[in-house]
Amino acid sequence: MKNDDIAKIMRETRKQKGLTQGDIANVLDKTPSTVSDIERGKIQISASDLFKIANALNKPIEYFFGESYETEEIQDLVFIIRKQSRESQQKIIEQTKMLLSLTAFQQIVTNKERELSDQELNDTVNYIIRYADEIEAIYKTTSELKKNIKEALNPQK
Repeated sequence: MKNDDIAKIMRETRKQKGLTQGDIANVLDKTPSTVSDIERGKIQISASDLFKIANALNKPIEYFFGESYETEEIQDLVFIIRKQSRESQQKIIEQTKMLLSLTAFQQIVTNKERELSDQELNDTVNYIIRYADEIEAIYKTTSELKKNIKEALNPQK
């Protein structure tokens, strides 16, 4: 992909997000006129600047090279997941796999497509238990967060 193509995608996305060249200039620690030159393809954008711009625009860096994620929601998820710690990424992947497996199980049972093997039933029960444990942990975390926010907003007098 040519610099002009990347610059065009950058300019269009910046405008879609309602940001000015000045906003991007602040992120890059450059002047708005430099951002204008980048967007017009007069200046080659560096990899480090493109990374900063991708973060400012909440886009994965591949987006600027024409990578398609089919929907903006998937693209946004890729960006959000990449911003997480490696441990959080693994947890997100595991939870997503569990959810997809449970959805597939539900379709098989609901549509009576076929009989489930003992192994599939066992795996599904284990997924349900693990998924329920994950939901319980999320609930505990959000309950604690809710409590802390309430305490912060309503200090004892």
